[in-house]
Amino acid sequence: NIRKATMDDCRSIASILKTSREEAMPYLPALHTPQEDFDFIQNVVFKECTLYVCEDDNKILGFIAFNDTWTEHLYLLPNHQR
Repeated sequence: NIRKATMDDCRSIASILKTSREEAMPYLPALHTPQEDFDFIQNVVFKECTLYVCEDDNKILGFIAFNDTWTEHLYLLPNHQR
């Protein structure tokens, strides 16, 4: 299912952001704590973008964040990519 994200989804979205980046780009240093990722999603991304999540059995598997002209973020859990 695809649905519009709610503020209650911010923790899961932040976790997907971190997990997906670490898997896809392991050479990048970890610059932010999980709490900082959560704060970024909740206080920046959620306020500046429209967010949708993809879920299966009520578990969020990925998300997209976009504005009127650009996709800002598109992340899926590594085992759901490709």
